[in-house]
Amino acid sequence: MSGRRVTAFQNFQKDRVDLGRIAARATADVLWLLDATAGPGGASVEPDPEYSAFREWYRQRCTETHVGILMDLLTSLEVDANGGVRLDRQPEPIEENFDQPAARLRYLCKELFGVQPDGSWNRSEGLVDYYGQLFDDEVPDCEADVRAAIAIDFSDPDQRAEGLRLLGEIKKWFTYAQQGMRLFRGDADEQARFDEFMEPLLKQAEAEKARTEAVAEGAEGTEEERTAAYAALLRKKTALESELCGYQDAITERRQDLEGILANLSRLGISDSANPSPSAVNSAAAI
Repeated sequence: MSGRRVTAFQNFQKDRVDLGRIAARATADVLWLLDATAGPGGASVEPDPEYSAFREWYRQRCTETHVGILMDLLTSLEVDANGGVRLDRQPEPIEENFDQPAARLRYLCKELFGVQPDGSWNRSEGLVDYYGQLFDDEVPDCEADVRAAIAIDFSDPDQRAEGLRLLGEIKKWFTYAQQGMRLFRGDADEQARFDEFMEPLLKQAEAEKARTEAVAEGAEGTEEERTAAYAALLRKKTALESELCGYQDAITERRQDLEGILANLSRLGISDSANPSPSAVNSAAAI
């Protein structure tokens, strides 16, 4: 199947937030399992400060991992004209008893510059050249860190310490290399291009909104548009009426609860001056 590679979000601001929510939801499931096995033992038990601190640290790391997995999945997708999807990248096999920092470093280097297991670089597959989000003066530093990272022997304790330091740097470059990060980091030129790109879209959206309102008010529009506007208004009307009924039911239920409480107070000998009658309460609620 030949198709088009997924290259960008259609709505970067909204979609990246939704992506974060998906990752957070996956993290919530993991935290539930963690709490069930290692937690304090129920809501009535006072949480242990050390466990709470660990849980927060774990939550952040887990969410970052989920976002990385989702981004790797999305950038691996190809979609054909019929909506068929295939993965354009073979995942690396899972190694038993693998060294997690070393494996993470290899993965990030591959994502940044397409570094292959044999040490060759296929830069066209890497985020740095594909999105071009690093600033010109950052690319050499990123390259230098990647070259140093792939030369690390994690079985050597001294080199391992340096590898862990580089892992932090490579994670930073990986974050900066994502699509839209120049804009996120406040680059003026990128902001200007974004504003230029958005200006006609915003004007179009405003014009469509004005026309929709005009059609809804009956000022203009084809018969088909007016029929659609009428149906949309009916749906909104039904939704609002349903919402108001819910409020009325809740108010009625609360008033009945209050009348019961006042009746019990009266039976206990509390004076009327200290507690308003149900009719007074109802009158005040209606004001």
